[in-house]
Amino acid sequence: MGKLMRATSLDTSFEAELRGLILLFLLGDAADADYLGALDTITVNAHTFGVGAESLNGTHRLASAELHTRTVLMTQALQHLAIQGFVTLQPDRSPAAFTITAEGESVVNHFRSRYAGQLFDTALETIERVGDLSTSELAQIIRSATPEGETR
Repeated sequence: MGKLMRATSLDTSFEAELRGLILLFLLGDAADADYLGALDTITVNAHTFGVGAESLNGTHRLASAELHTRTVLMTQALQHLAIQGFVTLQPDRSPAAFTITAEGESVVNHFRSRYAGQLFDTALETIERVGDLSTSELAQIIRSATPEGETR
C-alpha cells in the first residue's frame, strides 16, 4: 500500500505556481489554466492514475475529485505568475493561454530542493505519456480512473 496523502501547507496557490512554472517549462508551448489544472492533477497523482511510479503527495481515495480545485489554484497561480513576469499571456489564444518567460525559466533552473526534483521528474514522465492529449482527454483520464481504494 502506498503512502497516505500528506497534509501540507504547500497544497496552495503558491505550490501551484511552482508546479505551473515547471509544467510550462517542460511543455515548451502555451497552455491555459484548464489544461494545466488537468495536467497538474495527473502529475501530482501520477501513480494513482497509472501514469507514473509514484504520486507526489501519496495515494488517497479522492484523487479524481481534485480536478476542479487544482484548476482554480492554477488559475490563481497563472495570474500571480503573470504579475511577477514569470509567464506571459498569449492574447491571440482562446481560452487565455500562457507561456513561460525567460525570467520564469531562470526560476525553474534554480529549483534545488528534493521535492522540486521529484516534481520535475514526475511532470516530465507525465508529459511524455499524456502531454499530447487535449484538456478534455486529460479530464476523462481523471474522471474514469478508479484509484486503489476508491469505489464508483
